[in-house]
Amino acid sequence: MDKMAVVKAEYEKYDELFVAIGALTPVPYKVVTVSSGFFQMDPFAFTAVSLIGRGVRFFAVAGAVYLLGPMAEKLVRRNLKLAFAVFLAFFVGGIVLIGWIL
Repeated sequence: MDKMAVVKAEYEKYDELFVAIGALTPVPYKVVTVSSGFFQMDPFAFTAVSLIGRGVRFFAVAGAVYLLGPMAEKLVRRNLKLAFAVFLAFFVGGIVLIGWIL
């Protein structure tokens, strides 16, 4: 039970970040939703972060396909995990950079 309390405390500390990463990456989103419910995350915060994160993910893919055409669609389908890992690295790097500057 002590380990579960530690996990819950860490989840509560970074819950929005956890949901954002889950929404933006190929991590199975069911894991994020179940964990958020299990650790009793605020439903309004969960919904807001989910809408923004999933929206960014799907609009990024749609924008790439729109701008680059069928070539981008093939590239994204073949390398989806790599594409979102790169996107996540830039996203987290941007957050760290903003935190470092401010």
